Amino acid sequence: MMAIPTLSPPQTILVQARPDRKDVEGCSPIPGFSSGDIDDEARYLLFGQRYGTNEFVTEFGNIVCALSRNRPIIVVIDWPVADSGAFSSYISDPHDDADKILLALPIWDKGSTDGRSSQATFQFMQLLRRLRLAGRDIQVAGCIPAVAGDQNDWEAEIANQLRSISQSGRLVVGLLGSLHATKKPVPDPRNVLPPDMIDPAADRLPKDQVISIHFESRGGTGWGLGGPNKLPVYGGGSTLWSRYASTVNGFDGRLFVGMPTTVSPPAKQ
Repeated sequence: MMAIPTLSPPQTILVQARPDRKDVEGCSPIPGFSSGDIDDEARYLLFGQRYGTNEFVTEFGNIVCALSRNRPIIVVIDWPVADSGAFSSYISDPHDDADKILLALPIWDKGSTDGRSSQATFQFMQLLRRLRLAGRDIQVAGCIPAVAGDQNDWEAEIANQLRSISQSGRLVVGLLGSLHATKKPVPDPRNVLPPDMIDPAADRLPKDQVISIHFESRGGTGWGLGGPNKLPVYGGGSTLWSRYASTVNGFDGRLFVGMPTTVSPPAKQ
C-alpha cells in the first residue's frame, strides 16, 4: 500500500460545523426529490453508479446539498478507508492549498484511473468542502478496505465498514459502484466456482435500514480503466427522482439524469 502524504498541522484547521440553510455554490434542486422521501428508520441511503461520468456525480452532489440543509450526514465514497482522515481534513481546511494536498493522495495516480478519480469526483470533493466551510454538518469517509480474497470477501468488508460508519447516528449517504449498492445476490460475471453468486455489500445490511437508488441515463459515456466506455440506455420520463413501491432488481428507486451521460476523465493525467 502506498504511503499517505502527511498533513502538517499548520495546513489543516478543523472548523466547527453549525446549522446553515443558505444556498451553496454548486447546489441545484432535483425534480421530484424531497428530504422527506428518506424514511426516518433508514440508516443508509446508497446510490449505485457507473463510474467516470459528470452527470451521476453532479446529481449525487445535489442530493448531499438537499439533505445537509436539515440534518447531519456522513458522505461515503468508494475510496480507501485508509484515506478517510485525509478526506475529513480536506473538507474542513480553509487554506488555499487544500486542493493541492488532496490531489497528492495516491487515489489520483494514473494506475487508479477507473473512473473514481475523475474530474467530476474532484469537483464533488470541492463541493463537500464548500458545504462544510459554510457550516453544514457533514462528515466524509471512504469504505474500501485493504482486503485479499474474492469479490464476496470484498463485499463483506465494505458492508462491515458501512456498519461501522453508521454507528455515528448520522444518515450514511453513499456513492458506490452499482454492484456494491444492489440489495440482492447477482451472478458472478467471471463465472468463478465456488461461489458463482456475489452477495453485494448493500444486501448484507438490514434491508429495512437501506434505501438503494440506481443511477440511470439515456445511455452516454463513462470512463473506466480502459478509457471511455458506453453506458446502457434506460427508459425516459421527466421526473429525475422516484421511489418504487417495492424493491426492483435490488433497488428501491432510481435517479434518472434525463440525458446521455458525458465522460469525466481522470483529474490527473
